[in-house]
Amino acid sequence: MKSQPTRHQLAKAAQMEAQRRINSAAKDAEFVPCGACGGLVFAMGYRIKKLSRLATGQPNDMLFRYESYYCTKCGAEHVSAEAESPLLEGKADEAKE
Repeated sequence: MKSQPTRHQLAKAAQMEAQRRINSAAKDAEFVPCGACGGLVFAMGYRIKKLSRLATGQPNDMLFRYESYYCTKCGAEHVSAEAESPLLEGKADEAKE
């Protein structure tokens, strides 16, 4: 008599199936071109913001890192979706300046 799969085994199987679907769909995904020049190659960089210790009440200033991508063909900046997240209190508009 065969035993029933455990919750862990079921979760693992579901995770593997989801990964298989993602891998399959990724084959059909389109490359995102640079909006300025149409280039397809980007380099990653960071913008860094400093929040004063006076504003936070902490003993030191705080630094926040925002991921950004730069077109290697023309140098245009493309702010990542992470920086455009509403959880970052609308900081994406400032990062694009």
